Amino acid sequence: MEPKTHGGKFIAVAAVLVILLFLFSLWAFPMYNVWRKELRGKADLKEAEWSRQIAIEEAKARKESATLDAEAEVERAKGVADIHFVALEYRSIDIVFPYNEFAICIPVIYKINEQSRELQGYYYLYLPVTTEDARWGGVENLGLPKFVAEIGFADTDEIRSCTLNVDGKEVISLKVNKLPTVSKSWEFTNFGIRDKKLVKNLFQVHGQGGTSTTAGGATYTLGDHPISEKLLALEIGQISIRHDYVPQAQAVLTEAIGPPLPL
Repeated sequence: MEPKTHGGKFIAVAAVLVILLFLFSLWAFPMYNVWRKELRGKADLKEAEWSRQIAIEEAKARKESATLDAEAEVERAKGVADIHFVALEYRSIDIVFPYNEFAICIPVIYKINEQSRELQGYYYLYLPVTTEDARWGGVENLGLPKFVAEIGFADTDEIRSCTLNVDGKEVISLKVNKLPTVSKSWEFTNFGIRDKKLVKNLFQVHGQGGTSTTAGGATYTLGDHPISEKLLALEIGQISIRHDYVPQAQAVLTEAIGPPLPL
């Protein structure tokens, strides 16, 4: 009888264990599913955070790369010069008819000797305009290298562009990104050559303008004119390091100031 009773106890205990295991499984599997989903959620969140961080780092890398490319262009040109492309649309002028202008110039420092004072300004390689009046005044009065050409502007929502054509051939096409503007004033000195002497004048401006040092904010393409070939020979960098957008301004161009300077 005892073995049977012992066996009955064993069966009873085993049955209890099976029930407990079954009940435990009924409780454990839902909890396991919750725990698994929680882990999956944490993993997905972590993966999303990593993806976001990677995207941020990649964006930083692209920005830093563009900046380094621009700095490399400046480093490559050290000892030569920066070059500026400036497209101007004079819509209303007091002494001549409205005209357009495309300046290709370099910033320079004029100094006769070590004891003399430095004069900073811009020297113009080319300064085409669209009217004879504008050409004559710039050449005769200020010694600037002005000549008559075709200069046209175009607009989109985000870009302002200008194309210079000479003798029916494209010289250069310039595009700049439009920028938010603020009211500001600035001035600079122009250098020209007249009668084998250096003459200077002051250009004073007040208006709405924006400036960006983001690399590549302005782009240009050269055409097939001989001037284009000369510009190409200068090995000008393709990445702009700064651009300005001035949709509206008033300017005063002075007559030659001071005595002519020796070259």
